[in-house]
Amino acid sequence: MDIVLHRLLHLNRVWLTSSKMASAAKPWLTDPISLQKKGLRKEMTAKLADVTAEEAERQSALVAEKVLSSVWFKNAKRVSVYTHTAGEIQTAKIIEESLKAGKHVFIPKV
Repeated sequence: MDIVLHRLLHLNRVWLTSSKMASAAKPWLTDPISLQKKGLRKEMTAKLADVTAEEAERQSALVAEKVLSSVWFKNAKRVSVYTHTAGEIQTAKIIEESLKAGKHVFIPKV
């Protein structure tokens, strides 16, 4: 085999291996679902920035009411709830009512 051709084949093999390794190490760079999620997160962040404090409070109250009045919540002995951060649905009422009802409340560490 010609030495130049042999060298080109070797370089091609190295390039394919390294590009596969790069994709495997960072699948979010090429994975279509990851790219869609990234776009969706960006879109939702922009929409959340437009929500007023009053609207966020109103929606938080609606979510808390739905959760607290649901059959699954009433029957639950244990509840897992994230604490809210700025710009998110407020979960303090759900946590407070869960504790008042004697439920075990789990707050994940993020």
